[in-house]
Amino acid sequence: NLQSFLRKLYLMVFRPGEVICHSGDVSDVLYILVKGTVDVIAWRASSTGKGRGRKSGVVVAAVNPTRYVGEYGVFADEPRAATLVAQTQVFCWVSSKEAFRFELNRLPKVARTDITKSLEANMTKIYKVRPVLLASTPLFLNWDLKVLEDLVTKLEPFVFAEKQVMVKQGDLGTCLFIIARGKCESVIRTGTEEHRTFLTSGEQLGQRGCLFVEPQHATVRTVTTVQAWRLQKSVLMDYMLQRPDWFLAAKQRLNRELEKSLPKPSIQHIMNCGLFPQELSQRLGERIYETCLQPRVVEGTAPLIMVGEEFRGLYLIIGGTCTFEGKQYGAGDTLGMEQVNRHEAFWRESVLANTRLDVWFLNLNTLHGIMQKPGKLGLNNPQVLKLQQVLNEWKENAR
Repeated sequence: NLQSFLRKLYLMVFRPGEVICHSGDVSDVLYILVKGTVDVIAWRASSTGKGRGRKSGVVVAAVNPTRYVGEYGVFADEPRAATLVAQTQVFCWVSSKEAFRFELNRLPKVARTDITKSLEANMTKIYKVRPVLLASTPLFLNWDLKVLEDLVTKLEPFVFAEKQVMVKQGDLGTCLFIIARGKCESVIRTGTEEHRTFLTSGEQLGQRGCLFVEPQHATVRTVTTVQAWRLQKSVLMDYMLQRPDWFLAAKQRLNRELEKSLPKPSIQHIMNCGLFPQELSQRLGERIYETCLQPRVVEGTAPLIMVGEEFRGLYLIIGGTCTFEGKQYGAGDTLGMEQVNRHEAFWRESVLANTRLDVWFLNLNTLHGIMQKPGKLGLNNPQVLKLQQVLNEWKENAR
């Protein structure tokens, strides 16, 4: 491996005062200093632009042979943390990022483990978690800062390689991760569909697996090398259960956060719920899709609907299961059509979630209001007029 790596190196020479790399630049090469001295400069916050001179920064270190320079940024896919300036004439052997990482991947597992441990040790010095920032996240909102200061001491540094799975959809949660550096992709699979989002520095993952008795709702895989802080579930729950009000409030906030990212049911799911005619105009369908649907997340064993609750619309289930009138409902099913047909004003039984339940509520009062505006939305179709009649009958008889 070493001989292969050496064959890919090329020589670069820098004059005294010449900038080798700027702070914030893409880390695309590794330098091996073999002759000369290099100043490491940290810029003052008030200085901007790449034309900054030495007077705008502070020399925090001087590097002499034989030293590696820039290996951390290349390994972790991070921008340059400082500016390097040749103090004297400097001779460097240079490796491209691609060549360096190719050889890294060929190293024995023990060697890669040692590099990972070195990165984790650096995290405790460079990427400390600030309690005040945790207090602004949904999980820890309004927590006492003294409690968070103590909790931060329980965080463990952890480094994930590129394309490594951090959490897997369907697995039980064992810990919370707070991303310090890097980028990862979250993929939620619902049937044949996939919904993708990206997570970066400061974001958390695994919260629901810690607070709820449910499997992970997404698979999260690293896009780059990711440095994260890990908090074991048992430790987090010890803090949560000291203040049950914090615990319950955190669960409610996480449900609201999940609702914001909940994928909408397909148009086909809505059309097949039993309420709409197949001849529904495209404009009306789009209007219903945009204005009548509201997301709802219910944790396992909690009620979706309470007996005696006012009947206001249909529930389109996209994930999880629930039981109603002795029948189990799951993804693709709809609750409430029998109530529409019976013109019921209230639910006669409670509906309890068997597992975490992801649903979209179709508000019939909003839909009824839309149906009172004919013409532009294509409401003159005979089949659509029949839908209007069904809603009018339900509205009138359910009072």
